[in-house]
Amino acid sequence: MKKPIYKIVVICCLIFIILISFLPKGTTKNNSQDYIIITVKKGDTLWRIASLYKEKNDDIRKIIYLIRKVNNLESADIFPGQILKIPLNISN
Repeated sequence: MKKPIYKIVVICCLIFIILISFLPKGTTKNNSQDYIIITVKKGDTLWRIASLYKEKNDDIRKIIYLIRKVNNLESADIFPGQILKIPLNISN
């Protein structure tokens, strides 16, 4: 009686392994975004923060938009002590 149950368990495990092998190996570009975490200091603005992390040809408005988006900010108002995620590889 144990042999048929053993075979069923082995077959189920093999099916499970085969199904897992068909799952996507990587994530999409939108989900693989890297971030750095900063703490807002007195006098900081999103414009100033974005200018610190932009590349030469990046549009600073796009960087500000992305910072607001990843931090769920409804406006550009930030305050000292606030923790922000800054997306890296913005130009990609």
